[in-house]
Amino acid sequence: MFSHSQALAGICKLGCLILVGMVALWFMAPAWLCLPVISAFSAVDVGEPSSLCRSWQGTVWVMPEMETVLAPTAGIVTLLVQHGQWVVAGGVVAEISDGVSNPELAYAPRGGLVTLRMGHLSPDAGGGARPLRRDGDYVEMGAPVLGISQSSPLYLRLRGRPFGQLPLTGTKASVLADENGSRGSDAQQWLTASSYVYDGDGFSIKIDRFPETWLDKLTMEVAVRINGPKGHVVPKRAVLPGDTQGEALVWVVHQNKPQRRAVSVLDELDDKVVVEGLVSFEQVIRCPRIFRYYNPWEKEPVI
Repeated sequence: MFSHSQALAGICKLGCLILVGMVALWFMAPAWLCLPVISAFSAVDVGEPSSLCRSWQGTVWVMPEMETVLAPTAGIVTLLVQHGQWVVAGGVVAEISDGVSNPELAYAPRGGLVTLRMGHLSPDAGGGARPLRRDGDYVEMGAPVLGISQSSPLYLRLRGRPFGQLPLTGTKASVLADENGSRGSDAQQWLTASSYVYDGDGFSIKIDRFPETWLDKLTMEVAVRINGPKGHVVPKRAVLPGDTQGEALVWVVHQNKPQRRAVSVLDELDDKVVVEGLVSFEQVIRCPRIFRYYNPWEKEPVI
């Protein structure tokens, strides 16, 4: 009977023989025999151009395009307008009284809709016990009294960097709101953002066309989808550094033999890469690093 150590040693020897045989086959076999092996076990078909998608769900802060009316002096606020009222540029919107001198008047810096929601003026102001500006509130000089919002655009702010590093061009953001608990249903429509930006510690999405009811919200449950630039998606390990700075290489099966192809990397996510420079439905070699040292079609080292 064989002991466990003898059996393990035998398995190791067999594995080494198989590995040596595979290496010898690679370096000694003719090219016509290597290519079917590569195509069967180490090549992937490139499909039509597509993009990598990042998704996120959660609460966003709703921030309309807004001008803030600041207190001209410290004192008690008396509001002369109502929430949601339309005012013209230069219109009087509030009085600030210090109880000693005549009240100071606060004017609208532009025309628009009045918002008394302090959370729209500062994301950190909406969590208090009195999120609405009211008559009798005391304000310091230069503090926000109220806001004048525009009907468009609207900014949705996410805290942090939920999508990591994003490509600078060719990326599109879409938003789906969870109104009445129906987020994700076919009846809902994804709204395309006109732009997005990382600002400080948050991620903001700009939307130009949206339901009017969104203007009066402070927060909202949404799903956000980020589609990167379109190109051909290949495994990340199929992409090698190129000969020059910023260049990348892949190996493709072209006319029944491997061929180097220079590509541009457009996007990366997990184990996938989007590149430009390939042709749809050609084969990309999944593990091309061996060709950096030996190419049986050229029978000489490849540097």
